[in-house]
Amino acid sequence: AEDGSNVYYVGPIAVTADGQTLVVAPSDKGNGIKLVSLAAGAQYGKTLKTLQVGSKVSPKTFFDLQRDPFDPAGTTFYATNIGDAELVEIHAGATQKISRTLSLAKNPAQMVFLDATSMLVSESDHDAIAVVDRATMTREHDVAIESGDAPRGVSPSGLAYDATTQRLYATL
Repeated sequence: AEDGSNVYYVGPIAVTADGQTLVVAPSDKGNGIKLVSLAAGAQYGKTLKTLQVGSKVSPKTFFDLQRDPFDPAGTTFYATNIGDAELVEIHAGATQKISRTLSLAKNPAQMVFLDATSMLVSESDHDAIAVVDRATMTREHDVAIESGDAPRGVSPSGLAYDATTQRLYATL
């Protein structure tokens, strides 16, 4: 609304593999993930559906949103919800729904996909990286970033994975 009462600040975005749907997560003040049509014609730019995230009414803040590169349909996405400390699985195809969520440690940030099952999610205010099994939507374990006597607060956020060398890079 023009009076500022219905503000939606766009955060991370991603596109379905067929290029027909834009998935939009809020960076602040939004309660839902929007599915927006990219189809040519009159539907272009129209919100197809808003997927409500979680049971909490509070506004959501998302850090990362990515299409699962191992999903053959190209319609499964994952997003990190900082406010509720969770990983959100989104289906933007025919079902158009939030299918599962996984509780993570404080401030989940960026994620990388290792293979068809495993992904890593940085937990910036937990000083760790979560190893997640997408098949079961479970956190297998956390990898602590700091060494035994290092100060807390290394705060991993950005991640990049080189599949060729099987090396993970993290910003601290």
